[in-house]
Amino acid sequence: LALGALSGKYTLSEDGRQVVPARPGVRLPDGPRALLIRQVLPGAADLIRQLESIAQKRNKTVAQVALNWCVCKGAVPIV
Repeated sequence: LALGALSGKYTLSEDGRQVVPARPGVRLPDGPRALLIRQVLPGAADLIRQLESIAQKRNKTVAQVALNWCVCKGAVPIV
C-alpha cells in the first residue's frame, strides 16, 4: 500500500516534519525503502490524515479504507 504510506504503519510527527511509527512495535525500514517513505509520506500528509479520520469514524484500519477505495474504483489490489 504505497510502500507502507497507506498501511497505517507510519505517520508524521506533530510538526509534520518527520516520519514516525504510528504505534509501538513498528519501526521504519532500512535502506532505500526508508528513503522513499521519508520522501513520499510528507507529500501525502493531507491524504493520510483524511484516511485516518475516515478509518477512525468507521472503526477500520487505514489499510482497510485504502483497499476499499481501490476495490470501489474497480482495481483488484494484490496484497
